[in-house]
Amino acid sequence: MRHAISPLWGWFVVRLGVAHPKLIDILGPRAARDLRKGVDSGSFTIPDVEIATACVFGALLSTLHHVVSVPAQDRTDEVFAQAMLCMVGVAPDEARDVASRPLPSLPEVSAVQ
Repeated sequence: MRHAISPLWGWFVVRLGVAHPKLIDILGPRAARDLRKGVDSGSFTIPDVEIATACVFGALLSTLHHVVSVPAQDRTDEVFAQAMLCMVGVAPDEARDVASRPLPSLPEVSAVQ
């Protein structure tokens, strides 16, 4: 996680946090959609997707704050992913396996002209 963000951007997101409704408006429905897909596939056990979405956002902001506040730590992204998977009902061994997999490459983004 640390290698993917600059400290300035990290602090901006932390300080903006959930206090900015647009952040939740933009990202919340996508997060809820993905959590519902996990429930529908039988991978996740979530009694309330909206509460789970709020928990994920809170945990993400708290973890981001930790990342930009303390000296570099390895595997923060894996630990975060594993914790979130366990939160939604994935067994710890499976969560550890999934969280330790390499991420797929992101598509190229063309420059805006």
